[in-house]
Amino acid sequence: TVRQQGADDGWVKVRGMLPGLSPGGDVKAMCDCCDQLNSALAEGTTLKQLNTSQRSEVVKAAAKCLDAKDPTLLAKVAGLILKITKGGANLLSVSKLLFRLSKASSNDEVLLVEGVTAGILTALGGNRLSSITGGG
Repeated sequence: TVRQQGADDGWVKVRGMLPGLSPGGDVKAMCDCCDQLNSALAEGTTLKQLNTSQRSEVVKAAAKCLDAKDPTLLAKVAGLILKITKGGANLLSVSKLLFRLSKASSNDEVLLVEGVTAGILTALGGNRLSSITGGG
């Protein structure tokens, strides 16, 4: 169907960008790749159409960058993982990373600019946030 073709095109575009997240590469290029991936995932229904294995492939590619030292890259990668993940160990890893980044006040601006707070709230939205806070 036309709808399925659009979803396939979105995945092909996203998948083609994943090699840009190779660890040890140019930090600016990897940051640009994260921005491009976020834009591609925001197009139409691309994000909603990704199946579990496709989401996993994106998270694995992004997770390879979690050992980087650059706070901007780490914030971008964390935001990407928050956008694509449905929870579990990925959410825990990103939470630990963001906690580590938040310890240095020099990273506050980076976290704000990259919109990580919105990603956290979205990831914890609704039922998850209530279960953590004990709310009903």
